Amino acid sequence: MPLERLRRILLGPSPEDEDQRRRFSVVLFIFFVGPVFAAYSLVDIVEGRPREGVPGLILAALFLGAAPLLRKRGGTAMFFRVAALASLLVLFYEVSIGAGNGHAFLWFYIFPVVAFTATGPREGLAWVLGSILAVSVVFALGTTIYATAVVVRLLVTYALISLLTLGLETSRRHYQMELRRERDALADALAQVRRLRGLLPICCSCKRIRDDRGYWTILETYIRDHADVDFSHGLCPDCRAKLYPEMEDEPGDAVSGQ
Repeated sequence: MPLERLRRILLGPSPEDEDQRRRFSVVLFIFFVGPVFAAYSLVDIVEGRPREGVPGLILAALFLGAAPLLRKRGGTAMFFRVAALASLLVLFYEVSIGAGNGHAFLWFYIFPVVAFTATGPREGLAWVLGSILAVSVVFALGTTIYATAVVVRLLVTYALISLLTLGLETSRRHYQMELRRERDALADALAQVRRLRGLLPICCSCKRIRDDRGYWTILETYIRDHADVDFSHGLCPDCRAKLYPEMEDEPGDAVSGQ
């Protein structure tokens, strides 16, 4: 993938590029996190822990099955909703049985990063708050696998990571909007410059200008119509001396008026 295209996907200034950036983030999650999760699940099955491994393989298969949604416009958010719901269900189950020698809860730290990146600050915050509430319920159901200190640290660090990710995503969107406004302002300025760019046919006698429709227009009128310029009228010293020789010369001055 060319560097410029990658930059536009990550920092794209248009809504179309924003959708591409979200899709790119979800694809990264599928191709990097998905295989690792599937590998751990296979290890669990091989080592005789099918209760821990089978749900992970089912989840990996779901990712692959729902991947065609990413090809549709706006399908990135729908893919995330399906994948997020399935992932949380699997993680809640893994945590409830103490999978991964009691370390299955570590997978929760990936969730807020993907949630805010794929759906934005508002919907991502709803997903994260829902996941915090749900995992709290899982721990409160009476499981004796985890010590209270572990549960408290999980919830605190998970909340901190979620707040940090929310701040980063909000800042990114703010600066992206600023870049859009600056880009639009530069585009308008460039359009104004281009209106007066190039060769202009001008009459060597009366100084009228021929426009792109073939009409001859007074110089002042042409510039006023094609630039943010208005004219006031006056007399330069040479013309004043020629037209009004009886007036006393005042060097550097000119008769002016509207």
